[in-house]
Amino acid sequence: MSIIIDFIIPFIGAFFIFDLVSQILTNKDRFIYKLIRFLLYITIIGNKNWIGDNNPIIILPFILIIFLISFENIWYEKLITAIIMYSLFLPFNMILDTLYYDFHFYGEFFLSIISNIIKITIIFISNYIFKKLLDNNHLKLSKKLWYILGGLISAPFIMVITSTSLGFNNFENGFYNIEAISKALFILPFAFFSAFSILMAMAILSKHEYLVEQENLSKLRDIYFEGLKNEQEQIHIIRHDLRNHFQTLEIMLEQNRIADAKSYLDNLSNKDIINKTQVFSNNDIVNIILSSKLRYIEKYNIKFDYKINLNNNLSISDIELSSLLSNALDNAIEASTNLIDSYIDIILKSEKGLFVFKISNSYNHKLIYSNNKIQTTKTDKKSHGHGIASIKDIVEKYNGFMEIKTTNNIFELLITIPIK
Repeated sequence: MSIIIDFIIPFIGAFFIFDLVSQILTNKDRFIYKLIRFLLYITIIGNKNWIGDNNPIIILPFILIIFLISFENIWYEKLITAIIMYSLFLPFNMILDTLYYDFHFYGEFFLSIISNIIKITIIFISNYIFKKLLDNNHLKLSKKLWYILGGLISAPFIMVITSTSLGFNNFENGFYNIEAISKALFILPFAFFSAFSILMAMAILSKHEYLVEQENLSKLRDIYFEGLKNEQEQIHIIRHDLRNHFQTLEIMLEQNRIADAKSYLDNLSNKDIINKTQVFSNNDIVNIILSSKLRYIEKYNIKFDYKINLNNNLSISDIELSSLLSNALDNAIEASTNLIDSYIDIILKSEKGLFVFKISNSYNHKLIYSNNKIQTTKTDKKSHGHGIASIKDIVEKYNGFMEIKTTNNIFELLITIPIK
């Protein structure tokens, strides 16, 4: 019976870990990767990990390797997530397994059930709270926040590694060190709660970034649709005014005032009767971003051309599509401002299972590179120069391709992202 319990509990716990990690990282679809991850999660919960035993060290490289090869994300996201999961689940495993070994002779079956129930309860609570904080959205963090979290998780990670050198240093020989075990039992709860706090902080930070981007996108959407509404109102006004214009022209022609009628028509032709809100495609996000940027393009007399043929089955989210287009257009507008014969051309299309975005623009300044990154030419380096880096992060997240070319004062950015 104890063997059955020892198998069922890790199996159930693996489902909760699978669900938890899937909210942070993007799973590779192939069945073999899912199977390897699930077996890893069963091993993490079901394997006995005593304080001072080698098992926590032995399982670590397997966790790191499997996370690195079986998820779609950028390497540092996979590595930091693996370390967080290791620092979260190993501490209470080590505590419970050590106590179970110490006291199992008082009732092995009973203690086994209690130990496994505690394990699965902790995993369930961690997953439940994380999902609630994340509000069922997929985790989204900037590269900077990932690095900060990586620095923070190093402390509990070191605590767990340190605890493996305490207590059962010669477990196979039955060596038992009460003082060392007591120290580890004091350290490991801090490691667990630190890792748990970092996991919850990930959800809170992601939710905050999501809400900020949603708010910004909502503002742009409101501006766009307000423009469409104003355009419709202007059309109604024009329809009303047209009769008056025709009556005026009719009177001029009856009085044989041909020159005045022609001048009147010229004035009407040159007048901006409608502040037009342009519809570029069947994608609302594309329309919103291009409409918001068009006013600056026209302000600086930049020639603008576009070819758009998108479907609605893009892998990239609305927020990330907005960020991609906004950053690329902001850079192009900045580079083309105050140039003679300045221009911006964009191509947006879906073809052969790819989302393709190409933007070409004029520029006349020398590109500055640092650490293989294009640097801003503005004096305020802290507030600017993050556009290309942000675009690169999005492209890498979706396993896309990004290429930059500069020839004869023409800057070209090409992006392709697989459509799933």
